[in-house]
Amino acid sequence: MIDWISNHSTDLSSNNICDLQTLKENLDFENLHIENRKNGESIIIIPLSYEVNKKLNLDQNYISNLVIIQSTKGKMRFSTIISFLSARKKNKSPLRIKLSKI
Repeated sequence: MIDWISNHSTDLSSNNICDLQTLKENLDFENLHIENRKNGESIIIIPLSYEVNKKLNLDQNYISNLVIIQSTKGKMRFSTIISFLSARKKNKSPLRIKLSKI
């Protein structure tokens, strides 16, 4: 996973490389969660620490996750950061929605 992120740092500005470094340093692999899609692909959800929220200028009550789509052949084909405000602000649990219906 870290290598995959590092491979995307070529030809980026120094600010973007710093952003990727911040991302790599703040992945919470202990709470990684995987959902299987009906088409055989996997949705990998990795919670991010609150340092990423600071970088994104988000309130500490937001929960941020790196969401990655992995193909049936094991290649990472898409990723995005999803941040949301929990309905219960004290709920700091990682994203655990059934995404397999996608």
